[in-house]
Amino acid sequence: MKIKTALEKIREHRYWIVLALLILSSFGYYAYYLKENQLFPEAALFFMKEVEIPKDGQNVLVFSPHPDDETVGAGGFIYESARKGDKVSIVLVTDGDKRGLSVKRYSEFEEATGLLGVKKENLTFLGYPDGGLQKEDQGEVKGKFSKIIDEENPDVIVYPFTKDQHLDHSTTGKILDEILEENKKIISYKYLVHHKRFPYPHLFRPDDYILPPVIFVNISQRWQKLMLSTEAEDQKMEALLKYKTQLRYISLRELLYSFVRKNEVFIAEERK
Repeated sequence: MKIKTALEKIREHRYWIVLALLILSSFGYYAYYLKENQLFPEAALFFMKEVEIPKDGQNVLVFSPHPDDETVGAGGFIYESARKGDKVSIVLVTDGDKRGLSVKRYSEFEEATGLLGVKKENLTFLGYPDGGLQKEDQGEVKGKFSKIIDEENPDVIVYPFTKDQHLDHSTTGKILDEILEENKKIISYKYLVHHKRFPYPHLFRPDDYILPPVIFVNISQRWQKLMLSTEAEDQKMEALLKYKTQLRYISLRELLYSFVRKNEVFIAEERK
C-alpha cells in the first residue's frame, strides 16, 4: 500500500521532477561545455557591456608589441576612434625582426595603421628586440613608456593583457599596469592575442563573434565588447592584408584571420 501511494505521488509530481532533471542536466552540460571549450557560447556576448569609443577630440594611445598586434587586437577600436576625430598614436615596442624582416615589417606597419586612420607622425618605434623584451632593463623600458605617456597625455590607453602567452605581450602589459597604477583618471583597455583556443576557431569566420577565455572571466576583470560596423570590419581586414610577411606562414595567417570577426573584446579599467 505504501509503495502504491508513493508511486501515485511521483505521478502527481512527475512534471516538476522531469523539469528539475532537465535543469540539472542543462547545468551539467554547460559546465562540461565550458571545461572542454574554455570559451563562453556566443549567447554570452549579449550580457557583456559595450566599449565606449572615446569622445571626439580625445587622445588615444596604443601599445603594440609587434607590427600587426595593434590591428589584430584593436584594429576596429583604432579605426572607430580615428573616424570620430580622436588623435590616435601607436607605440611599436619591438622591431619585429625575429626573421630578419624589420625594415619590411616597419613598412607594413605604416601601411596597415594608415588604413586604420593613424598618421605616420603619430607612430613611435622603440626598436626593442623581438622576443626578448623581458631580458631588457625593465626600469629603462618603464622609463621610456612613462615618458611617452607624459608627452601624449592620453585619455585612453590600449595595451596587451598581462596573461597573454607571448612574453613580449605580457611584459608590455605588466610594465604598463605598474605605470597606470600611479596615474589617475585614465581609462585603459587591454587586448588579448595569444592564448590557447583564442579566438576559437583559428579560422577566417567574419560572421562569428569573439569571446574571452573562461579562465580570465571574473569580477576583477571586466570584459567588454566592441561591436564593429561592416566598414570597420572590412577596414581591419584590409589592414591585416598589408602584413604579407606574416601571412605567408599558414599558422600565423590562420591566427590573424581569426581576429576578423563581428566584434572585439577588451578588459576595461577606469582608475580614479
